[in-house]
Amino acid sequence: MPPGNQSDASSASRGWRRGLIGAVVAVAVGVAVWLVFRDVPWAEVGAALRGIEVWQALALLGLVLVRAVVLALPLNLLMPEITPVQAARSDLVGNLVANFAPPPADIGVRVAMFRSWRLDVTPSMASLTLSAILFYAGRFAAPMLGFVVILLTRRFDEEYLQIALLVGLVAAAIIGALIALSRARRSAAWLAQAAARLAGRVRTVDADAWERAVLDFREQVNDRLQRRWAGAALAVVVLLLFEAFILEVCMRFMGVPAEAVVTAEVMGAFLITYPLNMLPFGGIVILDAALLELLVLQGGGDYEAQITAGLVLWRLATLVTPFVLGALALVHWQRTDGQGITWRSTNEVEDPS
Repeated sequence: MPPGNQSDASSASRGWRRGLIGAVVAVAVGVAVWLVFRDVPWAEVGAALRGIEVWQALALLGLVLVRAVVLALPLNLLMPEITPVQAARSDLVGNLVANFAPPPADIGVRVAMFRSWRLDVTPSMASLTLSAILFYAGRFAAPMLGFVVILLTRRFDEEYLQIALLVGLVAAAIIGALIALSRARRSAAWLAQAAARLAGRVRTVDADAWERAVLDFREQVNDRLQRRWAGAALAVVVLLLFEAFILEVCMRFMGVPAEAVVTAEVMGAFLITYPLNMLPFGGIVILDAALLELLVLQGGGDYEAQITAGLVLWRLATLVTPFVLGALALVHWQRTDGQGITWRSTNEVEDPS
């Protein structure tokens, strides 16, 4: 068989395997979701959602707007060159593009926004990278925070502790790797040289320029990490608690009484399952199913419809609404600061050579 045909056959085989695996996973998830939600009284769920009052909808919208600023707070603290509103706009647009366009489109559009605000790309990307790493570490540390909330307010929960310790190891590994890489100048130089050699196989590159760019980036990361890590880490804790608070508000608006599922149980369940948020579209359905199971077990058995309605309302507030806000922010930026910047240019990666 000619080499070209072999390559095509291999690509088709890989594509077929990926498709088969995807189909199996989709079926498995679908069965699991059906087993969890099959007995939910959806008519009652709809009735609860239709019963939301105007003031409640406005209050929730206000919380979502505050949430946009809170979620961008770590980036803003690491990157004082921008305002809280600019940080929120960057996060909203980046989140929108990341969910609906292939990578690295989200990085491209955020770099384009930084350039339009007359910011130096290297320190901006250093701040953005640090913010993302701290958020991922916080995502895996959230179960430990959930365990502490339950321990201090309710009881000792051995299952929560086991999950927290297991997932917490990932958070510790992320922080450890960040500290090691920020201090390892020699490793950063070696990485830059290796990348330049690989790139040199397909194009002409300046290996010294690549090394200087990587070392400059490492210095920026190290400088901002040393000077601003405490505030950024605290901001991550604040945003996790605020996320849990929004879920609590949605539950109360949908008629879940505090006597049935207390605030600590709502927040604890949210934080212990928060790592599932890293799945596409915030782990929609999978994370919701886990929350439903936990909240029903913790006293909400008679309020399954209301809890489900609260989860739907929470998704509308924290998933759908931010997409709308992100689209509005993207359009506004393109009509003002981003005039003359095309979609293709947002995906161009700056060449250090």
